[in-house]
Formats: sequence, structure tokens, C-alpha cells
Amino acid sequence: MNYSLNLLKILGINLSRELFREHRLPEERLFQAIILQSFEDALNMGQHKQDAYVKQDSYDWFTNDTKNFNNICWYANFEPEIIRSKFNELVSKKIIKYTKTQLKWLRYRWLYKEYRATVDKEVRRKILKEIKSIEGLKNDPGGNKKKQ
Repeated sequence: MNYSLNLLKILGINLSRELFREHRLPEERLFQAIILQSFEDALNMGQHKQDAYVKQDSYDWFTNDTKNFNNICWYANFEPEIIRSKFNELVSKKIIKYTKTQLKWLRYRWLYKEYRATVDKEVRRKILKEIKSIEGLKNDPGGNKKKQ
């Protein structure tokens, strides 16, 4: 398996050592790869809509105490609380953070879901107005103003 050196450095020696332990079962390697991909997704600083959505999904996966998360950690031969605490440590150290553009994309996503779920026309109109105010992200994912 190939992991970025940056990710291994961020995860620390204990987790990295476990990832390179010899005689791991193929199933362990598979579930470890899922966890590592989720860390990579959470660290992504990309400015496109999909980058922000994948990052948020990864963040939710680490922070919500779900059976899915716990099972994947156990199958990877990791304690779920150790993985979650490492994630929380990276957030508190601001190694995992959101850019302004990513936060705008997440606001856009939330507003769109609200718009789709709302029946009241006046509320929908207000939501649509706010959606359109951040719509410029589609043409310029970096949030840069175009020179005219």
C-alpha cells in the first residue's frame, strides 16, 4: 500500500507502525485503507464542491459515533477511540481545517437541501436568494474575482 509520507507523519509513529506491521491479514489492510482514505479526505484543502462535500462526509464519519465507524476500526485492528482521538487532535491543532471556499460550498449544500425540503413558497424564495448569492462559486471555485 502507498500512503503519503505527510499522512504517516501526521498520524504519528504508533499508528504508522501498525500500518507497516508484517503479517497483517488482507481484511485488516482493506479496513486500514478505508480509515487512511478518510484521513486523506479530511485533510483535503481542495476548493471544488466535491472536495468540500467529501471532506465534510469524512468529518462526520469520524465524529459521529456510528456502528459503521466502530466496526471498520475493529476490523482494521484499531481501537475506535484511538482513531477518533487522533482525528480530534488533528482538528484541535488545526491540521484538519476548512478553507473559506469549502465552508461556502457546505453552506450551499445545506441551503439546497433546505430548499428541496421546504414547501412554503416564501421560505423557498428566501433560500433561493441566499443560494444565488453564493452561486458564483460554480464559475470560480477559488473564490477569486475576475478582472474585467
